[in-house]
Amino acid sequence: MRAISPPGRPLGERDQYAPIPRGDRSANEKNGANHSRRARSGTRRCGDRGVPIAAKAYDNAHLHRPDFQRIGTPSMRLIIGNKNYSSWSLRAWLPLRHLEIPFEEERIALFEPGYKDRILARSPAGKVPVLIDGDTTVWDSLAIGEHLADKFPERGLRPAATAHRALARSYSAEMHSGFPELRTHMPMNIRSRYPGRGRTPAVAADIARICQIWRECVRRCGGPFLFGAFGLVDAMYAPVATRFLTYEVELEAELAAYVDRIWNLPAMQEWRAAAAAETEILAEDEPYR
Repeated sequence: MRAISPPGRPLGERDQYAPIPRGDRSANEKNGANHSRRARSGTRRCGDRGVPIAAKAYDNAHLHRPDFQRIGTPSMRLIIGNKNYSSWSLRAWLPLRHLEIPFEEERIALFEPGYKDRILARSPAGKVPVLIDGDTTVWDSLAIGEHLADKFPERGLRPAATAHRALARSYSAEMHSGFPELRTHMPMNIRSRYPGRGRTPAVAADIARICQIWRECVRRCGGPFLFGAFGLVDAMYAPVATRFLTYEVELEAELAAYVDRIWNLPAMQEWRAAAAAETEILAEDEPYR
């Protein structure tokens, strides 16, 4: 068992990018290119999904690639709250940014004057996150994730195997509706460190169950994420990974490594940098301040 701590400083914020179109290619050319990429990087299969063998595949090289251009008018807009505190916003934002799907971000500082009216103008639920995709408005992190998986099936946000999809949905739903003690006593707070705080017996039970889920998934598919490649279920548990760092929860090596991989995703580094730059203090999410 070891206490996990954030490895290194977060990257600075980067602009929104998307690949420059490279022109039409035949299906055979595309398949050949995909095969060559797999051969170079080394992949294995988990539920019929290609999975990078090493976490080295998740580096920062793509942040500065010349074949990326600034997006002028993305077709989707995501309304989120404070990046330091809003775990539900992170769950919707992370798959979009990790997969480099173009979108426009609108941040509404929670509990500031007029914040509720601004959110209600975009969603009848009056909560963040909200995804506006053309004429379609989707609210709630889980619904947004399902919408993205339906809209971009080629991105692999769900496992390919039917049994694995069912498990991933179950684990995501459990995160969505469960672990109330963890949420209450260990709220997400990316820029702070509170070692050992909030560790009630009920919280310890929540932590044990989460560790059981992660352990089963990593051992079933071999990592680097819960079902091999990064998916919606990883986005659902990403705020928990940040909590385990904030409150320095001791984890066995394979689970600590999973937390480190989530923490060091380029998209996650971008979120962390933005959270560190925020100045708002939300008293209800600062029980130990």
